[in-house]
Amino acid sequence: MISQKLRDHRYLLVICILFAILGFLRLNDLSLLNPDSARYLIIGNSLAHGKGFVDNTQPDPDRFVVHAPLYPIITAPVQIVFPLSLIAVKIWTMFWGILAIVLMYFWVLSFSSRRSALIAALLIAFNPLTLIYSTEVLSEAPFLVFILLFLIFAEKISTAETPRNKDIIIFLLSITCLTLLREIGLAIVLAAVLFLIYQKKWKIAILTLIIPPGFFVLWYLRNHLWIGELSPGQGGNISLIFQHFVTPPDAPLINELGLRIFLKLKEYGIHLGGMIFYPLYTTLQFKLNLFPSSLHIFLMDMMAIGKYFVVVALITILLRGIYIDIKSTKT
Repeated sequence: MISQKLRDHRYLLVICILFAILGFLRLNDLSLLNPDSARYLIIGNSLAHGKGFVDNTQPDPDRFVVHAPLYPIITAPVQIVFPLSLIAVKIWTMFWGILAIVLMYFWVLSFSSRRSALIAALLIAFNPLTLIYSTEVLSEAPFLVFILLFLIFAEKISTAETPRNKDIIIFLLSITCLTLLREIGLAIVLAAVLFLIYQKKWKIAILTLIIPPGFFVLWYLRNHLWIGELSPGQGGNISLIFQHFVTPPDAPLINELGLRIFLKLKEYGIHLGGMIFYPLYTTLQFKLNLFPSSLHIFLMDMMAIGKYFVVVALITILLRGIYIDIKSTKT
């Protein structure tokens, strides 16, 4: 039985093995994003050794945690055996990236052909950012796993007259994990609630509105009230939403948020077409090739021109896919 299933999905296994090989080749003792990775590693090590959410590497232990809490918890089991090991946690995170590839494959397979599922797995496995983030001490790979779990069980719930309790529990668990991995998970909660209301699944909508934000509020209270007075400059990512960066201090918050959105669209919009193939190539954030060859420079120049065609094709395919989905499924 197991051998037959392996044969049925052997190409998925090949994709995962290739991804793992590329991941191991990329392992090193450096971090692309600091201090984020260092903070995750330190807090995870503290949890692994029963000290809770605390940074003990400073003269005065600091219990304030800038980032969401779940990723350090995910790294804690590894750090019981390999304390403060950047390589060990990178390998563990890479397995989450592989799990995301597997989930993408089986999600697409549930409503399409095996060929489509393999194409989806290939696209996610060999997107440069998937490989980069899956081999760093960062929360993106687990976040992708729970996004896919959320989508899989949202599909199950929306297509069932009476959803199974198990499906509801996994749905709520996945969306709760999203909010505890990254604050942007709250936007997914809002989208899920609106979708469930549209589907008239009132009970699940209420649970979704209460449980995931409830855990997030508990974490916020712990981080801002229960640990005592914060040091100057500590406030977390949520507090940044309500500060003025591009408008005067007395300007309405809606003006601040609107101008931020406009500026970011202006800054990043031109890069959307190319990010599928060469993510963030115009910035130094992921410039791993310090001495590019003439061939590399030529290809980058060609892609810089081709990104406009990619944008047009991407929007066309996206709208076509949305239309087909609306006509053929409930989600």
